[in-house]
Amino acid sequence: MDQVGYRSEFGAAAAIARRIPIAVTADPIHGLIRKHKRAYAKQHRGYADEKASDLFEAEELALLALLTTRPTTILGVIALLDYIDRHGGHEDMGIFERTREDIADAATSFHGHVASSLRAISAS
Repeated sequence: MDQVGYRSEFGAAAAIARRIPIAVTADPIHGLIRKHKRAYAKQHRGYADEKASDLFEAEELALLALLTTRPTTILGVIALLDYIDRHGGHEDMGIFERTREDIADAATSFHGHVASSLRAISAS
């Protein structure tokens, strides 16, 4: 399926999900998205070298948590996929382009991770 077809189908699914009344539960993925967004923004503001490495490490840890934590709701899955789509980059893998082995492994298994989350949500 081409990128445009995927996005239009995903957009339709997101629109349907917004109309379905669901029980609101706390999904840890929303907080992790906010945490990564803040860490990523701080890292890209530019600081002196000694602070830059600390900020880079904080951003990578936030990304690892984001990629390895299962969303627990459909809205959490949608939020995660939207975030990765907007900030993940498409030509050079964006936030997935890392040298850390644990992040590279998490990025490689990301799609299966999301599928596993959806199976668990649909079974509940």
